[in-house]
Amino acid sequence: MTTTARPPSYQPRLIEHVGDHGRSGRAIRLPAQWLRGLLAGAEALMLGWLVLVVPAIATYIATAASPALGSAGWVEAAQMGTAGWFLAHGASLHGADAAISVTPLGLTVLYTFLVSAAVRRARLVNWAPVLVAICTYVALGALLLALATPPGAPFGLIGAGVVAVVGSVWGMRGRYPRAPGALARWRLPQWLRLAGRATWRATAALLAVATALLIVAVALGFDQIVQIQRSLQADPVSTVVIVLAQVVLLPVLIVWALAFLLGPGFTVGAGTLFSTAGIESGPLPVIPVLGALPEPDSLAGSLPLTAGAGVVVGLLVGWWLLRGQRQAPLWQSLAGAVLAVVATAALVGGLGWLSSGGVGPGAMAVTGPEPFRMALAVAWQVGSGATVAVIGLHPGTHRALVRLVQWVRAQVGARASAEAGSAKD
Repeated sequence: MTTTARPPSYQPRLIEHVGDHGRSGRAIRLPAQWLRGLLAGAEALMLGWLVLVVPAIATYIATAASPALGSAGWVEAAQMGTAGWFLAHGASLHGADAAISVTPLGLTVLYTFLVSAAVRRARLVNWAPVLVAICTYVALGALLLALATPPGAPFGLIGAGVVAVVGSVWGMRGRYPRAPGALARWRLPQWLRLAGRATWRATAALLAVATALLIVAVALGFDQIVQIQRSLQADPVSTVVIVLAQVVLLPVLIVWALAFLLGPGFTVGAGTLFSTAGIESGPLPVIPVLGALPEPDSLAGSLPLTAGAGVVVGLLVGWWLLRGQRQAPLWQSLAGAVLAVVATAALVGGLGWLSSGGVGPGAMAVTGPEPFRMALAVAWQVGSGATVAVIGLHPGTHRALVRLVQWVRAQVGARASAEAGSAKD
């Protein structure tokens, strides 16, 4: 007979860390996945910074023997790239005799994408590490001020916060954490949600039409663009940098094309105007892509119909809003259309503001469209089309027209009967 010996059991004890005064100490709890969020913010900023600094240093190395550089070195090249980072985040850089305030929107979009990709790779599961990523991006951007501090650069930190927030929210798409408590049960009315979607659709449609217009302009002026590029006589490295700089400016040119399409037009230096109402040209900077600008005697400067694209987009927006809520009251459809039009005008005006300003001294201190005029053009063009579509296609309008026709027929029949009776008498 064998017996199985069991090990003695002990009552588990709780060991508490006692502070200096005999009280239990509390451990500091960091947000879950805080390290992933920190690394995501740092990764996005470093990649975005290197996108500008590496080409700047490469250009300096390729042209180091040029007497025009004087005593400039690779440190100054890195500082120039850092200044470009702040410019891409909405800063307005001021020098001794010039100011640069046109935002290179291509870089802004790229930095937003880098933040989004970094947050998505980090696989964050709640908003606390996302906040860590946003704060890290802005904090490291503040550290860059130690490397390059041109006047106006600190304002780029506000834009850095906006880029980090937008990129992080986009990076979390499809896996947003559940809202706490009552927020999880609260939902916006359908017409408000449709108005928000219609805003993005209208803005995207306007930019798509403007992009098509820019492609046509580049195709028509391609020979002029190539001629200007050859006249620069740049070395291979400088050529690559010039081409990349123009690619970065493409979103700005799309906004300019939209301003041309809507009617207000844009300027490329003081005393110039490119619009469908007329073209007044002047001395232009030696940038190859500007060879696509229309000539003063071209057909583009005498087009009478400037509101066609905006009205068509408005008609499509109104139709889409009605398709999403066929049985909604007319006032809800109209309210959704008004809200979508106002938001679209604000977005387009903001893009116009970012795409306008100064790009150099003298006459080049005035370039780009007028944001308020762009927003006003969007408001009346898209608004008129959306209003016509909502009122004309709404079922309530059809029912009202049917009742009106029936009433008119009844009145005509009653009058005809009265006239027939009086004729018999």
